[in-house]
Amino acid sequence: MPTQKLKDAAGALNVPQVIKASEMFIALINEQHLILDLQSKFAKPADVSPLHKLRDEHSTEAQRIKQKDMKAPPTHIGLVADSLQLFCACLIEES
Repeated sequence: MPTQKLKDAAGALNVPQVIKASEMFIALINEQHLILDLQSKFAKPADVSPLHKLRDEHSTEAQRIKQKDMKAPPTHIGLVADSLQLFCACLIEES
């Protein structure tokens, strides 16, 4: 499973900040699966803020680690933080 490979790679680096960021990313992948499953069964809710909240909690934590924890490798943490925006693509309004 790809998430297990990510978890193993983060563990091999043995950097707590990378392990935590990887765990947050994997949690979002799992949450995204639930969101997409629900989206396929129901109409889009009028208020999507709870769905954004899931992503924002992880994004805020990743940014905090990137900016404040000098032991965290900025490239690894930045990659995770920047990729979190992908998880709300299903919430973008059609124009």
